[in-house]
Amino acid sequence: HPMIDKSIVVPINIALGKDYDTLVITGPNTGGKTVTLKTVGLLTMMALSGIPIPCSEGSEISVFQHILVDIGDEQSIEQSLSTFSGHIRNLVNILRIADENSLVLVDELGAGTDPAEGAALAQAILERFQSLGAKTLATTHYGEIKLHALDTPRVQNASCEFDVNTLSPTYRVTVGIPGSSNALLIGERLGLDKDLLEAARNNVSAETRRLEDVLSSIEKIKSEAAVRNREAEQLLEEVKKKAEDAEKQRAAVERQAQRELDAVRNRARQMSADIQANADKLLKEIRELENSKDRNAAQRLKEISKRESNHIVDMAPDFRENDYSSLEPVEQVKPGDQVFVTGINQTATVLSVSPDGKQVEIKAGMIKSRTNIGNLRKPPRTDRSFSAKPQRERRQHPVEGRIFNPTDKRSGRNEISLIGMTTEEAIMELETFIDGALISHLNTIYIIHGKGTGALRKAVHEKLRTMKNVKSFRLGKYGEGEDGVTIAELK
Repeated sequence: HPMIDKSIVVPINIALGKDYDTLVITGPNTGGKTVTLKTVGLLTMMALSGIPIPCSEGSEISVFQHILVDIGDEQSIEQSLSTFSGHIRNLVNILRIADENSLVLVDELGAGTDPAEGAALAQAILERFQSLGAKTLATTHYGEIKLHALDTPRVQNASCEFDVNTLSPTYRVTVGIPGSSNALLIGERLGLDKDLLEAARNNVSAETRRLEDVLSSIEKIKSEAAVRNREAEQLLEEVKKKAEDAEKQRAAVERQAQRELDAVRNRARQMSADIQANADKLLKEIRELENSKDRNAAQRLKEISKRESNHIVDMAPDFRENDYSSLEPVEQVKPGDQVFVTGINQTATVLSVSPDGKQVEIKAGMIKSRTNIGNLRKPPRTDRSFSAKPQRERRQHPVEGRIFNPTDKRSGRNEISLIGMTTEEAIMELETFIDGALISHLNTIYIIHGKGTGALRKAVHEKLRTMKNVKSFRLGKYGEGEDGVTIAELK
């Protein structure tokens, strides 16, 4: 209903025509029995009229030729009709039309007359609807009809739930269990005298009291089970969410590991290409010296050999053993602290600490993870990456021709050549290279794309504009490669 807050609406599930053809709904007044009938009738009419209905995906609805309804008080002074007479007149017309293509909705079947006769009449009417093949949905308060539904094939009980603790309806419809009318409980809630209610309970037959007690017990157990079920569903949702978060974190770690591996492979390819180029150049110089009449050829060959061997050694990365003994362990941390994580050899930021202080959530780069506080150290004061062993000294070799200077900003470590690649290949290589540069904490990188038609240079620039970790970029100047090289600054 549009006037009901959607956050408190209680949905219902109704099935009719598969396992049973007649559904008898019992339960307290104001519990939702009549609303259930109206909902079934209204949604069926809407669907047959081509109007979308509010239901779950996968729901099915039958096509009926007749929808026959007796809901409401049909008494009329003008027509000399009592409540009972009004209902009977409607039922006469319904019985005349009803067949296997009919949906019959009857509210308070057999009400308005002697209870014993009303119950007997109601049972007979239900049996007639069943023999005609109609699909019937009826509400009643008669215990005899509840028993009829328990004993008769293709007839099923349903109940509108009533919370005996709060003495109020929950508006949930449960199929398979009859409901108690709870007239005395409702009367007590509305203020009837306790002595009067006790006298009423004594007037109820022993058999009826036993049935009502059983139904009340069932409703209480059902209510408690529903609460447990809702709690279990909430816990299941929490577990699912944690599992999804863990899977996302695992996937992120795998992606970072793959990026680092790709960066290493790319570096290895660059080193191989550089070594091959230097070897070719060295052979050329050797041949030139062999063909020359230079008296100092032997000395020159020695210098070239020494220069190139040092250059190859300088290009190789420093593979150093990790020694954390010089770093001081941390005993307590708080969110926002910078720490060094021994397991990944990186500095990270503390996000949260467990109540016992033994587990911490950290963020290293883009990756979040949890670790034991025993794996944390106070970060080194200088270098971002840690090694207790000193780096080997890089030397300058002032040799005629090419001079290698380890203090140059540009080296094989921060340089990539994309020449000869397709645009797609070049962009993939560039992404991998930049990931590796970020992991290595490089600030400046050199991208060699050549001049050519300018298509590769354009693609590189477009890609750099979209990368959040790229601070700025520019074309090379004279002596840097000019338009054939792009120099990028990383964040």
